[in-house]
Amino acid sequence: MKAKPPVSNIEYSLINDKLILSTTDAKKAITYVNQQFIEVSGVTNDELLSKAHNVDHRPEKRPETFTYLWKTLKDRKSWTDLIKNRRNNGDIVLTDFMRQIQTLLRMTIGKHIAKALFLPMLLLFSVALAGWWNCTPSTVAPWLNNFISVATIGAGLVISFRIYSITQACTETFAGCH
Repeated sequence: MKAKPPVSNIEYSLINDKLILSTTDAKKAITYVNQQFIEVSGVTNDELLSKAHNVDHRPEKRPETFTYLWKTLKDRKSWTDLIKNRRNNGDIVLTDFMRQIQTLLRMTIGKHIAKALFLPMLLLFSVALAGWWNCTPSTVAPWLNNFISVATIGAGLVISFRIYSITQACTETFAGCH
């Protein structure tokens, strides 16, 4: 990967319903990124694969954060934080990140949120995935898209739920998850 320009104060806005998804192996190297992740990062798939998971993090993020992150994952617990990632051109992307550990696979789900929604979304994501930590990215990402949507109405922000049946959603989406 080429040397990156300095971090700017320009915030790149994600469309509210776009999830960025990446997976890492046990050595913390990126093994998969979805198309939205590639678009947001401004880097090609080949440039991202096999790189360290923190390739797009801003330099001022404290190292203790990642020490805590990996300790939490090693203990098979979920981890959520507000992260300012950096694009390849130096712009920033504000995302909430939830990491779920699996046996040899770590998964990152990030969704752009308005700053005012961070705490409610943190709570909702924590509750929504509690107990489903061993599901694969292909089962969790569609579930999040179907379960939680963020809508902007006038000047106010509203969190709306599209629950078409918790039982049906869990049965269809989490089939095979323990």
